[in-house]
Amino acid sequence: MANSYPLADLHPVHAEPNDKKCPELQLLEHAISNCAVPLVHQLIQQHPKVVFEKGWHGQTPLHKACLVGDWSIVFLLLEAGSDANALNEFDETPLHYACKRGVGSVVHLLIQRGANLEAVDKNGMGVSHHAAQTGSIFVFHLLNELGVNFTTVDRNLQTPLHIACKHGHVETFKFLVKKGRSNILQADKDGNNALHIAAIEGHSYLCWIIMSMTTCSTLHVFNRCGLTPRKLAEQRDSFGHQEIIPVMKYYETVKRDARPGGPISLWWGHFYVPGLYYALLIFFAALIGGWYQGFIVAAGMAFLILNLIKHTHRMIVRQPKTKHCKLCEQVLRLHGSPLFVFTQVYSQKQPFSLLLVHYRCSYLLCSCSYSLCTYIVQMCIKTKHSGK
Repeated sequence: MANSYPLADLHPVHAEPNDKKCPELQLLEHAISNCAVPLVHQLIQQHPKVVFEKGWHGQTPLHKACLVGDWSIVFLLLEAGSDANALNEFDETPLHYACKRGVGSVVHLLIQRGANLEAVDKNGMGVSHHAAQTGSIFVFHLLNELGVNFTTVDRNLQTPLHIACKHGHVETFKFLVKKGRSNILQADKDGNNALHIAAIEGHSYLCWIIMSMTTCSTLHVFNRCGLTPRKLAEQRDSFGHQEIIPVMKYYETVKRDARPGGPISLWWGHFYVPGLYYALLIFFAALIGGWYQGFIVAAGMAFLILNLIKHTHRMIVRQPKTKHCKLCEQVLRLHGSPLFVFTQVYSQKQPFSLLLVHYRCSYLLCSCSYSLCTYIVQMCIKTKHSGK
């Protein structure tokens, strides 16, 4: 037989204590974990009833395959008669696992084979709750087209929006609040709304988005323990908490009906600073005249670079930086400002801010190169005239 595997040569997966898996089920689960599609096909052909066996916590091979996210294996198991609505010990179906894995093609296949979209587990979590754990936008679009309700709550009175905030899925959050799919101010059984949960987990960028979508009054909402989002953030000590706490402190002093926003004028000021600085250098060099022009411009650019180096202490590092990223950050932090923390928080994933950084870095490098070339050319011309 082509693509035949010697089953006896496979290393069986060690079963957990008190687990009564049959050897065929162990081999099948091992093959599913390694995405060995031909071996799965061979095992199903040799032992057709193995697809109905249940292993640890009542999981069927289809549960395992959905959690792995391999469409081909899921298709083989369904073709062999696996139940798309089989329950494990926690009343979780394969569709729950597929939504949790976030593979839209697998979710679509299960729905085509009769998977129940309204099934909930013992914690009251439905398909949208499980999908929010990984935050696959494709899966949410599919569930939305199928009419899934995103306002349902589990036993903790949490909606998919709360779970997305807990895991820091920004794009999922934006999708859920768009067109009124979820209530951004809805609280769970502990009285925590979306901002409370994001502050607890230290998702600073998500906190900023929530604040900008609501008003400053959200910062003054107390949960059942009498804590505001800032107080919850102060109980943790990660980088995200340290980044968002000063922002929350500032906006707590602003009027409650005010809507937080980024310092747009400051951004445009930073955008034009290199050009204005270089224009001034050219202007003063032109006033002085002579072969000193190139030297003056080169000296001015050298002063600019030294000024950058002095501001390296303002750098906020989220992840290991490459040399290019460090230079870009130094350029962006050239003119330090007390409002920069808001710029840093707001510009984490803003394309315009990224363009601004690269623009300033490129402009600086081009200006330095142009200045040095001009100085060298003028020195060569002077030397040539001196020789004559």
